[in-house]
Amino acid sequence: MPPLLFLPMKPVGLILDSDEMSGLLPLARDAEAAGFDSIWATELYRTSFEQLSYVSSVTKTIKLGTAVALAFVRTPLITALTALDLDEISGGRLVLGLGTGAKRTNEMWHGISHGKPVTRIKECMDVIRLVTEKAGDGALRYKGEYYDINTKGYHLPFKTVRDNIPIYLAGVGGGMCRAAGEKADGYLGHV
Repeated sequence: MPPLLFLPMKPVGLILDSDEMSGLLPLARDAEAAGFDSIWATELYRTSFEQLSYVSSVTKTIKLGTAVALAFVRTPLITALTALDLDEISGGRLVLGLGTGAKRTNEMWHGISHGKPVTRIKECMDVIRLVTEKAGDGALRYKGEYYDINTKGYHLPFKTVRDNIPIYLAGVGGGMCRAAGEKADGYLGHV
């Protein structure tokens, strides 16, 4: 086996972390200059989409990932539209990392039912893809256990940057791993 120094470099991402939003800018610039493949924004005390929108203004090539956007505290339609906006702002660099969030956080912080997280996240991803990939068709129709959408005449008034935005699923346990294998473009382990 050759020395590790000569093995090909795998894509490596960096999680953004700063007490102040202004601290994110130099971190993002430095990560891009150092050759990192991606930067990721968490969502607990700040929203991941706004952090990434902010750093997209000082970066050009590095991928921007949500790690993770809390899927159940927003509607899938709002998540999809927010993802499309950030993908456009960044020139097609978004990776949409979705997670269910912890049961306690959903119920006690956000006042929403956690329900059956695997079923719900799969439906959420279906609706997001419906919006981001087929919203030009003029109708959004989806019927599931958690989401029942029937909108006639829905049409995005703009062209999307890409045909699809990669969706990575975060989670722990076999159910979430299987859901990622079935529906997602990638998997984010617990950080």
